[in-house]
Amino acid sequence: MNSVKMNDYFKNIISIFFGIFLFFGLCSESIAQNTKSRDLHSFKIIIERNDNEVKMKSLEGSSWVDLQFTLSEDASQAINESGMTDVEKESKKDESKLSKYLFTVKPIDKGLSLTGVRGVAWKELSFSNEKNQKWILNQFGVSAE
Repeated sequence: MNSVKMNDYFKNIISIFFGIFLFFGLCSESIAQNTKSRDLHSFKIIIERNDNEVKMKSLEGSSWVDLQFTLSEDASQAINESGMTDVEKESKKDESKLSKYLFTVKPIDKGLSLTGVRGVAWKELSFSNEKNQKWILNQFGVSAE
């Protein structure tokens, strides 16, 4: 083969490999997005903070109805569909017994910071609130009531 034909041959091979890698890359991204949406758990919670007291009322997706607890400024509380829990205890559970959703709540200056662990689309949320301000929390985020 002459050098011109060899160059064309290698260009075709490289184009084919590039196309294959691009195809598999797009497929894996699509699979990852579908898996993430399947891992979300639908829930709806009204949440409010007054001083160091946090009140939550589950409207859907939980086995609990009302939660109320006090947090110091450097403490956090884990919440799942069964109520208050411990993140370390949750991480030691058998895969089949894992909670459907799990997040932590921590007080911040005049508000709350939430960290999503499982079953939510968000990693971190934070919001401030006026006294008696209520927020609606779900698997996608938070909004004012």
